[in-house]
Amino acid sequence: MSPGVLYLDTARLGRMAPGARRVVRDFVGLAGEVGLPLYGEEFLRSGFSVLPRPLQSRFSALSAWTGVAGLKSAFRDVVETLHHPGIFLAHRSALLMRLAIQMLTGRCRRVLTTDFDWSAYGNLLDIARRESQTEICGVPLRNSILREKAAVGEIVSRVASAFVGQECDGLFLTAVTHDGIRFPVVELVREIERQRPVRMLVVDGAQAFCQIPTAPIIELADFFIAGCHKWLSAFEPLGIAFTNPRVFGPSTRRLPELLRHHGIDDPLLNFTQQLEGNTLDAYTETVNVAPLFACAGALKEALRGAISIDHSFRQRLLNANRVAETASEAGWKAVQPAIEFQSGILLLEPTSESVVQLSPLQLRTHFHNRRISLTAYENGCIRLSMPDRPFKANDLDLLPNAFLSAATAGETALPVR
Repeated sequence: MSPGVLYLDTARLGRMAPGARRVVRDFVGLAGEVGLPLYGEEFLRSGFSVLPRPLQSRFSALSAWTGVAGLKSAFRDVVETLHHPGIFLAHRSALLMRLAIQMLTGRCRRVLTTDFDWSAYGNLLDIARRESQTEICGVPLRNSILREKAAVGEIVSRVASAFVGQECDGLFLTAVTHDGIRFPVVELVREIERQRPVRMLVVDGAQAFCQIPTAPIIELADFFIAGCHKWLSAFEPLGIAFTNPRVFGPSTRRLPELLRHHGIDDPLLNFTQQLEGNTLDAYTETVNVAPLFACAGALKEALRGAISIDHSFRQRLLNANRVAETASEAGWKAVQPAIEFQSGILLLEPTSESVVQLSPLQLRTHFHNRRISLTAYENGCIRLSMPDRPFKANDLDLLPNAFLSAATAGETALPVR
């Protein structure tokens, strides 16, 4: 993708941060030219400082790597939490979510959720429900928030009433949905706990992590699960779970036993836990550690930034409103809830019937050819992820023509079957 492209596709896959690129480049150089057999384990555990000085000079970007414990500390710093949550790292966030859901349904008799769940996680909930006999209670909210513009107080009251009225003891919530609805997790949990204890809270933070301020949610949740390839811009897939100490106690010694019990097998999770605890097995599975280095570089860049997540999120909201205004003048309708539910993800629907006929591939190609990268869905709907900096003038110049010309593209496209 050329440098001139306006990248608005971060909700799907973030563009790799320059800091991540530099660290990955030097890690590849070190692995390719030198290899790590002599001091690889200590380097992975303790970081850059254990490398010989000549190698430090040649591969200086690896200074971002401060070992597994240092990486976890950087994760805590970037979300700006004052607490000390446990952190698990895995090749796939879905495996961490599977562990969280199985523990949720194992501990709770009734779990309340909403119609905001990602479908794959909804399937995991359904499987766990059947295996554990836990009842899953659902509250439909999407139409009320998106179409009826319900206020936060009304939604919090409705969900809290459902939790108490149905005698639930567990919660599964999505902090930000794939289409940009920011859910009031903290307000809801506080309201519920005034009336009834929440035995366990699991939060899907995939679209929230490094997009919105998440410290208050992480400090409440027993599991907050996300990936590093979206808003952190590490690009390399890496799942992360922030965990409440009450789930595992002050240490994670029980983790291997729990993983075996729940059928969770992730080589990177096992390896990083063993490295941090100095309990590395004599015979370990070969593990792809490259995602750890991409994350280290992205985290270092994020922590060096001059603005906080709170400030960058406010900028994303301003950008979303600016794009919504531009789109409305060019035949598109912004699907936006009340401001308290908005995020840096903007959903647009076309008002032109010809655009509705375009397939997602045709629509993405149309915008790509006009140097804009975004996500497209059926019925002409598009999703744009806002940057955390103000738009440049030449960026905004790309949008009006691309929005207007989509209708022409629809009129000239072949019929979609």
